[in-house]
Amino acid sequence: MEDIKTAEIVKIYPTQIWYEKDFFGTVHVKMQHQGMEPFTFIQMHYDYAYTSNGHQWDMVKKIGKLLGVDDIEQRQWTQPMFGDNSDTTKS
Repeated sequence: MEDIKTAEIVKIYPTQIWYEKDFFGTVHVKMQHQGMEPFTFIQMHYDYAYTSNGHQWDMVKKIGKLLGVDDIEQRQWTQPMFGDNSDTTKS
């Protein structure tokens, strides 16, 4: 039986985490490692029968804290280009 190989972490690159809200009311929690393209980690869709702005904001804060962000930043929504696979915002 072979020994399990181990690795040493030399450097941890910073990760940015923020959220954007599009014109449909969908919240996109995004993250980006240094040198990489932004990635949509979570989407929360808006439907007046089930959600509210306050509900979404509360969830965004809780998700941010789970990811290690005390005060998550809101950025302007960046609409993905058609056929752009760097973002998971597909309807």
